[in-house]
Amino acid sequence: EQAKPTIAQLFYDVGIHVLAGPPGCGKTWIALNACLSVVPALQIPGSVETAPFAVYLDLDGNVTMHQRAIGLGATREALKRRDVDIVSVPAEAHDRGQGLVATLWEMVKTMAEDPNPPRVVVIDSMSRVVAESGEDSNNSDGVTRIMNRLQPLADRCCVIVLDHTGHAEPDR
Repeated sequence: EQAKPTIAQLFYDVGIHVLAGPPGCGKTWIALNACLSVVPALQIPGSVETAPFAVYLDLDGNVTMHQRAIGLGATREALKRRDVDIVSVPAEAHDRGQGLVATLWEMVKTMAEDPNPPRVVVIDSMSRVVAESGEDSNNSDGVTRIMNRLQPLADRCCVIVLDHTGHAEPDR
């Protein structure tokens, strides 16, 4: 029997999933909903499962992520507990005194090696990773190199990569 998507009924438990589309089409909302869908309704003290259940790695500096999570039903307490850990990678890179991509890969490696990784990790966005890595988004080898760096994590959990396609308005 073929495996069925179990995370928000859209994504498999393990593997890389690319969610691509133009700005404003709902990619962030879908990915954030997937993150929230893996948080247990009732958390039992001493359980093997601990927060964060999902990690949203925001490379674009989206300041509305917490408000969006609350709009989807997350409580402020759950966000404080970091049931879904929404991370501004640029801010984290600044705090660590290192580059954005170095910080991202360090975080990905740490999660991949964690004995209890999050169930869902979102990378927002592929466009930013490609640009900051000095790769060309039109070069399949460069994109493959980036995806290969995500594979050890994707072997252990659901990795959702958001990718922005061109704007609907060509003169923008």
